[in-house]
Amino acid sequence: MLDFEKWKTVGKRFSPEELREMARAELNEEPARREKDLKAIKEWIRKQPHLAKTAKQDDDFLLLVLRGCKFSLEKTKRKIEAWNTIRNMCPELFDRWDVEDPDNRELINMGWENETRKKNTGRPVIF
Repeated sequence: MLDFEKWKTVGKRFSPEELREMARAELNEEPARREKDLKAIKEWIRKQPHLAKTAKQDDDFLLLVLRGCKFSLEKTKRKIEAWNTIRNMCPELFDRWDVEDPDNRELINMGWENETRKKNTGRPVIF
């Protein structure tokens, strides 16, 4: 679990050195291994017939998933599998991310943002 008390972020700007240390300490990110892990995940995706043409393969997205899985390649593979499965089975969950859309605005107004804020150290999360 991330130590949010240690890394208070509201109103603070971190130096590149601080960000690298946070990534190393909290996410197991090692700069020397990052490119190798990205390459390994891309190669794995290319070898999966059901993922090769539909899975997102840009570095930014894959790095986001790797960080979310604390650079565990196996967890990253499972998350990509799950992401793609849900995206293919329920595209409507991914197609309309406009906060001004009346349906989305209704959900936001119902308190989803406030509810998730309580569970997430003050950062608003909107589903």
